[in-house]
Amino acid sequence: GLLFDDDALMAEVFGASDASRSRLRRRIQIKVLSAQIEELSGPSTTSGAGANAGENLQGRPSTKFTWATGGDSAAAGHGNLFEQSYTAVLEDTVRDAFAAVGVDFVASNRAMGGYVSAPELALCMESVFGSDVDVLAWDFGLTEGPDEAHRAALWGERAGRHPTRPVLFLVDDSDQSARWEIFQKLEEKGMGTVLVSKASMEKVRRRVPDSNQVPNPAVLPRALRYYKCNGATEGNAPCNDLMRNFICDIDEGEACKREKFDTSSTCGPGTPVRFQTSWHPGWKEHKLRGRLLGHYMINQLTEALIELEDLMHPAANATAHHGAPSAEDMQVLLNLLYSQEGADVALFQSSAPSVEVWQPNKDTLLEVNPAAVFRRDAICHTALLPSQARFDDLITEDGRGGGKASDGRGGQYDLGWNKALMPFPEDGRLPLAYDFNDRQRCDALEV
Repeated sequence: GLLFDDDALMAEVFGASDASRSRLRRRIQIKVLSAQIEELSGPSTTSGAGANAGENLQGRPSTKFTWATGGDSAAAGHGNLFEQSYTAVLEDTVRDAFAAVGVDFVASNRAMGGYVSAPELALCMESVFGSDVDVLAWDFGLTEGPDEAHRAALWGERAGRHPTRPVLFLVDDSDQSARWEIFQKLEEKGMGTVLVSKASMEKVRRRVPDSNQVPNPAVLPRALRYYKCNGATEGNAPCNDLMRNFICDIDEGEACKREKFDTSSTCGPGTPVRFQTSWHPGWKEHKLRGRLLGHYMINQLTEALIELEDLMHPAANATAHHGAPSAEDMQVLLNLLYSQEGADVALFQSSAPSVEVWQPNKDTLLEVNPAAVFRRDAICHTALLPSQARFDDLITEDGRGGGKASDGRGGQYDLGWNKALMPFPEDGRLPLAYDFNDRQRCDALEV
């Protein structure tokens, strides 16, 4: 209401053409129809003994809609609990709405501190993000400047080569950025692209009450209380300091700075927490972004369902009564949506990659043909964290070394050897290892 009730402002924050919104809704519709067909057809062979039709053993729907975030340390939520990152907040916001139509909305935080989007991450998308992704978000604003749009170009083109060709969300300064221009060209090649405008998000922040201007800040919701002090969000403001990524603490925002991070209640008083810096957003900023993204996705789900109803009953008027569609009816519509997806795939495959923006002298050897890097098959074997390959134990020491660590979602992955204690590899195989000094001292913090 207070923050998200302005439809015009929400349209500014989320910039997308009719074609891209249609592709996003179509992706949602495919998942909804798949879930409904599975429910009508009876228990699936993968649901497990005793599971209801369309549910896995954890009681969550077996049909998944997967969002994956790629980005830098700010996107990863460094300095915060894993569950406080905007990607986790997004999942929490929309999970029940998607579950109501039989779909499990899963948001995976795959952002990494200090990394850029290409070439390594662009060429390792399946290993890092997984082989089934519906939405892939680019959020590398800390590590990639406005003059490095060539990396986003490779990242976007490689997303088009991903097995599920995810809809792309670009978190960038504004619709005037070079990266957004590149992403709009990807849309012409059959991909869905959505801009999340930082400039317009600032307009949303202006709607948040200033705690220094409120007689009794205690009346504000906790997530808004001491979020903004004397106009400074979380006690920070833009500055001309490269070492602080141009975001500095200011004296006028001291009250908000004290409330910026909330980790001690979970990790324990006195537990050292790394990366709680001026340029890393706190839990309130992450919550705002996650709720904002969730608001958009729920709106897209609503519109997708309305369109599905119209597609199932194209000739009906608004007051007519319709019987429930059969699984066969739904399958016909699902096949139609898949054929539209196939047409977009063919459009992308027949298009020329935007190699003219690539700068091989910066990121690859001059002898490498950019066309091959942009579109040819890639083989990736990576131990990066967080990544799907690590969480699926595709990269493992089979329980040797440091044992297991939490993946932030209730599961575990093989930690590998502490490099300071690692024995010499007798078989010549490169071992999986980690640097103890890079690890947080609290499992609830970011992976």
